[in-house]
Amino acid sequence: QPHGALLVLDPADLSIVQASQNTAAVLDIEASDLVGRFLQSFVSADALPEMVRAADQAEGTLNPLRIRLLTPAGARALTGLFRPSKGCILLELEAFAESAVAGGVPGGLY
Repeated sequence: QPHGALLVLDPADLSIVQASQNTAAVLDIEASDLVGRFLQSFVSADALPEMVRAADQAEGTLNPLRIRLLTPAGARALTGLFRPSKGCILLELEAFAESAVAGGVPGGLY
């Protein structure tokens, strides 16, 4: 995914089981350092419920969210799209694009 990053999540606990090699360019974190970590360690506690809801509703819907992930370089505004795939959840992350998302949620989500 040349213009963003892809995270593969375990739907049971939102742990990262795989990450695309270009995560360092998007998140300032190497893919190998992401595997085994939990998505909730990168978002504020008040944003997590909305992300869990989006992940749960991933089946058959397009649900882009404006997400603020906390990275070593500071907060990053991204557009996130959750998609189910073979027993996992794919989280596609791209630089935030206003046209991709309507509405917002405070905290770690905009």
